[in-house]
Order: sequence, then structure tokens, then C-alpha cells
Amino acid sequence: EGTFEGAETAIDVAGQRVGIIDWSNAATDEDSGRSWLSMEAGMIATSWHAAGGALDPEQDHESLAAVAEQDRATNVVVLVKAWEPPMAELLDFLGALRARTTRERLILVTPVGQSASGVTQIASAEDLDVWRQTIGRAGDPWLRVLQLGVPE
Repeated sequence: EGTFEGAETAIDVAGQRVGIIDWSNAATDEDSGRSWLSMEAGMIATSWHAAGGALDPEQDHESLAAVAEQDRATNVVVLVKAWEPPMAELLDFLGALRARTTRERLILVTPVGQSASGVTQIASAEDLDVWRQTIGRAGDPWLRVLQLGVPE
């Protein structure tokens, strides 16, 4: 079940429409990523965009603009590789995304793990803690880490 932990409460994201940004190819591929998000959190991906990693910075800007222009009721999920530490490039991208969208729009950073065979899976508890600490320092109450499933 997909929830994110706020200051006081966890919020259920099941059934919500979301725009996806796959940062640095965190998902195995779009089809498996969409089905994984649907299965783990019941979210409906209305769009899928790639950014970060080896992609051209212009691609990052195009993805950012496309998601920022979506219906304001559509939250944003940024898929990240759970095992990679949060880098300044991603934090800058998240700041730019916030600047381009409404202040109350949820931006959910979603660390995803990967099995030895490359299949998308739930992130470990240790990886989730690293991401929560880093994202928490941003001071944006609508920028949260979304934990999918129950980590081991």
C-alpha cells in the first residue's frame, strides 16, 4: 500500500492520478514501472517522462515543463534509484519543479529498488531513511518520500 509520512499522518495515494518522472532510469522500463506503481500503490500514471542521469539537460527541462503544465490535481511522482544517494542535480531539479508548479501540489520522491535480475522492487528500510533525511532537509511540506510496499 502506498503511503507517505507527513508530519502528523500518513496519506493514502491509492486511486490518485499522478505524472511520473523517471529520474536516471530508476524503473526497469515504462510498462513495468507503470504496472508496479499500480500494483504497489493503486496510482494511475497519466503521463511518463524521463529526466536525469545520462539524458541531455534539455530533456530534463522538457520533462519538467510537461509535468508542471499538467492538471494541478495531478500529483507528481519522481522515481529514483533507492541505492544511489540523493545528488545535488536531483535536488536542483526538484527545486525547479516546485518553482514551476503550485505550492500545494504533492511531489512524491519514490525510491525504488532493483533485484539482482533487474526487476523493480521495494526499497530497503536503510535506503528509505537516507532519502527521508535528505528530502526532509528541503523544508517543503509538499515534497515527501513515498514508500511503496513494506521494506525488509
